[in-house]
Amino acid sequence: MKKVGRFIKLTLGVAFAVSGGIGGLVAQQQASAATVPQTRVIIGDDDRVQIMDTTVSPYQSIGYILANGHISTGTVIGKNTVVTAGHVGNSIGEEPSQDIDEVYFAPGRNDEEYPFGKFKIKAMYQLPDYIDNPGAESDLAVLILDTNEAGESVGDLVTPMPIKVTGDIAIGTPLTTTGYPGDRVYGTMWTNSGQVVKQTDSLIYYDMDTAGGQSGSPVYNDQNQMVAVHGGGTQTANLGVKLNAENYQFILDHLQ
Repeated sequence: MKKVGRFIKLTLGVAFAVSGGIGGLVAQQQASAATVPQTRVIIGDDDRVQIMDTTVSPYQSIGYILANGHISTGTVIGKNTVVTAGHVGNSIGEEPSQDIDEVYFAPGRNDEEYPFGKFKIKAMYQLPDYIDNPGAESDLAVLILDTNEAGESVGDLVTPMPIKVTGDIAIGTPLTTTGYPGDRVYGTMWTNSGQVVKQTDSLIYYDMDTAGGQSGSPVYNDQNQMVAVHGGGTQTANLGVKLNAENYQFILDHLQ
């Protein structure tokens, strides 16, 4: 029987927990330490830069996720669809909060400013391989958002980030990742650029700085096309799940 991603239907919102309360993997009890990246890695000097205008592309499509005090990052890729890390959904509560101030996705959040408002998360899908055997190689999820009070979809208000299906990627390819690190003022967006230092069939390793809270951040090329979803890091590099043909098809299967 063909496996399908886990579908969690939520009528009131969504809540998840992340290690240490800010981003990072929470599969430690489900997978060996060897397969679970750390929650944050700063490589050499911390040269992340704050994004001051989050309303322009590609930053407007990158959003802040809050669920019961835990933060993460996701990227709008469709009318009602967000891509994030698989572990973001690991601790979704059985009775999610109905309060949108407690559980929401906010594209382009900038400190206390919400230029495009907040959106409830109503459904979540994880890669089947992540459900069966949580680990860095399958750390990918799709979120489906509700419309806002005006009946607008998130994709009506921001430009979704395009995806570049990525199989092989050359060492040295320039990349950027942008998200909401928990070691900075909550709700502020930060970015860092670097290059590919290693790859496998399912992962891209890079030398860009990240911190907890940036789990689920887009990893994108110099044409602002997303090629991976940030998941965590090792002692010497950060890493993300490739948006290869298989993972891209999974996203298409759940695109709304």
